[in-house]
Amino acid sequence: LYRWKEWHPGFPMSIDANAHKELPRDIQFDSEKGVDFILNYTKAIENLYVNRFMHMFQSSWSDFADFEQIFVRISNTISEYVMQHWQEDFMLGYQFLNGCNPVMIKKCTELPKKFPVTHEMVEFCLERNLTLEEEIKNGNIFIADYELLDGVSANCTDPCTIQYLAAPICLLYNNLQNKMLPIAIQLGQTP
Repeated sequence: LYRWKEWHPGFPMSIDANAHKELPRDIQFDSEKGVDFILNYTKAIENLYVNRFMHMFQSSWSDFADFEQIFVRISNTISEYVMQHWQEDFMLGYQFLNGCNPVMIKKCTELPKKFPVTHEMVEFCLERNLTLEEEIKNGNIFIADYELLDGVSANCTDPCTIQYLAAPICLLYNNLQNKMLPIAIQLGQTP
């Protein structure tokens, strides 16, 4: 039996437990995963303080190589794999499905008028020799629409760094290898 509690007004509900041992056994992480969390948490906190110190002496980075020098990686198999494949389409799809908010992905039943993608624009991505409309009908096209971010001001915590916030729309294709690949991205809500 799960109980929910409100951590703070306006925040999502959380499970009513104050410690790991209060959770039902079937949803607790095993000891190996627990140790992994503690080690990664400790490294992340150390890196946070190092990076804050480094930020005072370095300007904003302009490419991924600069980012790798600034970001002290937590060394584990997944983070290293992501660093090696971050530019590949399948990795964006992987991050959509396994990232912090996979519930934004919906099965696309029709393309919204504000997202005028045509078959000609994406036909080179489609592997089943079907039109975009047929792929939609067959349930192979998904959409992530971040309309709720439209008009939201970017975080202004660092006055030295200009920040931007997009309200993108992304069309994803479930390919023959059962991988979710982006086939069209629009950064704003208007074409």
